[in-house]
Amino acid sequence: MDTAKVEQTSPSSITISSRERPSFMAMTAGKAMVGGLVGAAAMVIAGNNLVEENEIEDPAGQISSGLAASLAERLGIAQVDENGFVTKETAVAGLSKDYAASDLLVDVETLGWGFTYYPFAMRTYDVTYSARLKVIDTRSMQAVAEAHCNRWPERNDDSPSHAELLANGAERLKQDLSAAADSCLREFENKIFPRNQQMLSEA
Repeated sequence: MDTAKVEQTSPSSITISSRERPSFMAMTAGKAMVGGLVGAAAMVIAGNNLVEENEIEDPAGQISSGLAASLAERLGIAQVDENGFVTKETAVAGLSKDYAASDLLVDVETLGWGFTYYPFAMRTYDVTYSARLKVIDTRSMQAVAEAHCNRWPERNDDSPSHAELLANGAERLKQDLSAAADSCLREFENKIFPRNQQMLSEA
């Protein structure tokens, strides 16, 4: 993002978008063996039930809140609460209209989230996550920054079993999703402020 160019437009406020919770993919070996649309549907149904029962939050909220706070501080502008407004828009123009009360919008959309087993270690699981970021100037209806983040962890000694992932109200699953959100937040900040990061690394 060209921070100087954004500052020249004199924004005074920033907010974040919010969407309905996306479908969660709970991939297990048993459901994968079913295959096709039936197997995929079973994974989504199981995943959505799991998310609902354990009150698991979409990581997009954690990421967008962190980015909005960072941008508000760097630009010296106010952070606006949209009071729970939920959008169904994904295009820049539609999002600009939905959040026109604020000059800038941080839109983080979860493209995929879930857990999967490792093909050669079927009793071992890990959490996957992907998201897309847009920072939008709602006045000009233009995206001033865009980026993607994907998290597909490699198997290690700490990778949990299915039971461990879902024990204690899916505590480990929540922790891993929060870690993925933190990682994406840092990646997005590095992509939005590359000059700042370079200066820090050279200091």
